Amino acid sequence: MQARPEGVGGKMYTLLSRALEIDPDYIPALDLLGGAYWFLAGETDLTWEEMERKIDANYDRILELDPDNAYPDFYHAFQLSGENRLEESAALYSGALEKDLTKPDYVRLAGYFALHIGKLDAATRLLKHALAIDPLCHQCRRRYAGSLMFAGDYANAQWEYERYLAGANQGWDDYAVVLLLQGMASEALAYIDSIDIDDDQRQERIARQMRAMALYSLGEFAEADRVFEELMTMQVLDKRDLKFNQTVAAAWMGKNDLAFENLFAMAATGFKYLQQRTFSPIWRKLHDDPRWLEYREFNGMSAERLDAIEFDPDLPE
Repeated sequence: MQARPEGVGGKMYTLLSRALEIDPDYIPALDLLGGAYWFLAGETDLTWEEMERKIDANYDRILELDPDNAYPDFYHAFQLSGENRLEESAALYSGALEKDLTKPDYVRLAGYFALHIGKLDAATRLLKHALAIDPLCHQCRRRYAGSLMFAGDYANAQWEYERYLAGANQGWDDYAVVLLLQGMASEALAYIDSIDIDDDQRQERIARQMRAMALYSLGEFAEADRVFEELMTMQVLDKRDLKFNQTVAAAWMGKNDLAFENLFAMAATGFKYLQQRTFSPIWRKLHDDPRWLEYREFNGMSAERLDAIEFDPDLPE
């Protein structure tokens, strides 16, 4: 594997490898090594199949050392949710939480799964619990802020995103969305324009998506359409994520035909991120369109299916 020196996975892998040279049986380092492999699959020539084999072998080693360790269950539950085996994932997460409620990253995975399947109260409780375990867990705070946004508690979501962004540089677009959802379009536009894009294609496409949405919310429809056309004609390497950005902007700007055309097309390719964002308020203007329920059914996220999944973990007071 040839990792980029600045990559998260590369840095994690280097440090964890050093720790495991000192103590090959150090379970906390073995736990984190699974996350390093996950990042490396996006940063190196490591394939997803190779990544999964390495992670599985790593967790087999953890279970040899500690048969009651819950992290392999949390990881396999995460895998199942990515394969749209939501019922099995819910059962495995429930069992894993009964084993271990003490590690914030474990609880965070379960909370994000609850968000995925629309159990918004459970998601908020789990992610709040993860933060109670470790108030410095940045990803826990990001997911907690997201759960508040999905649940419609926009003011508290804004507060939590501000705390998260004080120590991170990802997720700023969700913060801008929270401002828009509160009718703070001018503030959102000023914030979007303050982001340092620095010739980053990913940041550039997100910024154009968000600028189009903010301008539309301000009633500057001609300028919003101009920025939207720039977004539609961008030339980027990651065309799938660009299509997602285009679809979000279209949904926000009342371009329902384009939004649904893209949603069905992306769902047909197995783009699982769409499932995880089913309950995001970015789609709220599509909800009254009969195609919304058709899309949810097509994407494996019908209300009937999700209502039948039981996932309401007990947490300490």
